[in-house]
Amino acid sequence: MHVTLICIVLVLIAVVVVKALTSTGTPLKGGMPSGHAALAFAMATLVTLIEAGLTVSTLSYLMAVLVAQSRIEGKIHTFWETVAGAILGVLIGLLVYQLKIVG
Repeated sequence: MHVTLICIVLVLIAVVVVKALTSTGTPLKGGMPSGHAALAFAMATLVTLIEAGLTVSTLSYLMAVLVAQSRIEGKIHTFWETVAGAILGVLIGLLVYQLKIVG
């Protein structure tokens, strides 16, 4: 299975579990953490690790920041919910990449 698909599935599972544990929002609307931010930052992290170019990495993270910003501006998430999603996404992206390299 490709590292990207594994990462997407793990991020989605983690977001649903954390939302259930924190009892905030619903799995598909609002709450802690932002699933959109988590996915965007997980993908930006994988792009950075797979494609080591500075331009590609910068653009990937810029797009992830824009996704997070759109969730805040749409009043779907707070700043801290998107930060939590971003941290979760980066951590899962790093974990999946490291496990794929080792495995």
